[in-house]
Amino acid sequence: DRCVFSDENGALINGDRTMGIWAAWHGAPSIVGTVMSNMGFEKSLEELGIGFERTNVGDKYVARRMDEIGAKVGGEQSGHIIFSELTPTGDGLLTAIQMLRVLRLSGCAASELPPVFENWPQLLVNIGISDREAWNGASSLQDFVAAKQDDLDGGRVVVRPSGTQPMIRVMVESKDRERRDRVTDEIVSRVVSELGGEIHGRVDLTNALGD
Repeated sequence: DRCVFSDENGALINGDRTMGIWAAWHGAPSIVGTVMSNMGFEKSLEELGIGFERTNVGDKYVARRMDEIGAKVGGEQSGHIIFSELTPTGDGLLTAIQMLRVLRLSGCAASELPPVFENWPQLLVNIGISDREAWNGASSLQDFVAAKQDDLDGGRVVVRPSGTQPMIRVMVESKDRERRDRVTDEIVSRVVSELGGEIHGRVDLTNALGD
């Protein structure tokens, strides 16, 4: 149900950029992504005059919002992309065909297709926890996280219980890598202190597939 690419230089083209390429070529007015889509991607869409909306992680949320606003394309960094006029869910083979069609008709190298942008530094930390729903009732912790977002100079913090594993996922994004890392450490330390658990992974998502 997913498909990602590399350009002729070996650089990753993940779901964000695939959606952007398709929307720019077809003149689509809007894209639906998720809270994990990179801010560099969103800013590049603004420059192209393409609207962008975020949903929770999960194709059901993306599909629902696409239906509500009439978006023709939506999906996730991981390459799970929905073309609403062609299929109700993600289809990796269809995604490959759509990308190849744009390449063929444009005559461009993959690296030249808009939007061309630099991802903002993005970091994900997974915290193993016995009760992943504890986050939802931790109001003081949520206030602390909201305040930390102000330290990111336009960046973002996303803290969410995993939908499939006993984990809380902390994603922090900022144009400043050092600031990103500092805020991440402060949030993770506070989450572990208040909710318990232990770190199960720290992944730099800046130029990765996403989660």
